[in-house]
Amino acid sequence: MWLVRQPMPQEMGSVRQLLDLDRGLFQLAGRGVQLADFYRSHQFCGYCGHQMHLSRTESACLCDNCRERYYPQIAPCVIVAIRRDDEILLAQHVRHRGGIHTVLAGFVEVGETLEQAAAREVMEESNIHIKNLRYVTSQPWPFPHSLMMAFMADYDSGELRHDPKELLHAGWYRYDRLPLLPPPGTVARRLIEDTVALCRAQ
Repeated sequence: MWLVRQPMPQEMGSVRQLLDLDRGLFQLAGRGVQLADFYRSHQFCGYCGHQMHLSRTESACLCDNCRERYYPQIAPCVIVAIRRDDEILLAQHVRHRGGIHTVLAGFVEVGETLEQAAAREVMEESNIHIKNLRYVTSQPWPFPHSLMMAFMADYDSGELRHDPKELLHAGWYRYDRLPLLPPPGTVARRLIEDTVALCRAQ
């Protein structure tokens, strides 16, 4: 509750700083940040406008006037590492600074399966088709409230052409000649390292 009551400009370190130190602590701190943001943005009922209070039994906000109950919203995202022989597709996103290259990712749309979202996001951002999509792992990502679901896939067809609205650059990189990568602890780095290991083994 202390975090919820703090004004937004309050000086606090970024949760990202915990990635290299303790993944369990990062996940715990991320949960706290997401809940604080949820409680801060749900002080009044979206249906009737009355003030709400916190549930004592679960992570929820309750309205005594209309009995509406609100739960924290989680935004599902897919993130995909794509391999072509001994190369991996990496891109520099518009929002990333410092030259970091990573794998492709995007939000799941209403009515989509994870598999459909992965294929769509890859096509929209790179103009290529993928095959052999397989699930790897997941990671809560509190920026602001995402759940990253990680996949690996193989290149199928299409000529690489990046979406300039989303990406500054995209290219195929040989596994032993990679550009600057996301930091350890991120699911993107895990996907890249797994793909590199697969390339080395074959």
